[in-house]
Amino acid sequence: LFALMAPGDKLVASNRLYGGSITQFGKTIRKFGWDCTFVDADDKESVRAAISSDSRVKALWVESLANPGGVVSDLEVLGAIARDAGVPLIVDNTMATPYLCQPIQWGAP
Repeated sequence: LFALMAPGDKLVASNRLYGGSITQFGKTIRKFGWDCTFVDADDKESVRAAISSDSRVKALWVESLANPGGVVSDLEVLGAIARDAGVPLIVDNTMATPYLCQPIQWGAP
């Protein structure tokens, strides 16, 4: 994130993330002057609204296969939303691994 964000910038992230990621984005990143808005990644209009409502948003962060819960993110749709907003889609692909999912095929750089 250091390459993308400056103090005052924001991240939009799925609310279905690994607990360590929730802590990192909800608390730890504030030390750098960053903020995070959590959204339901299945609600595409909420994602679109969160990204487009603030020019300080620099990225969209999701997990391909959420841990816990096993929720599968629609990377094609999320990639299109991020692309339309001019921000990168960042995908934590730890649970799915590249064997099951290649996020780059769906818009993650």
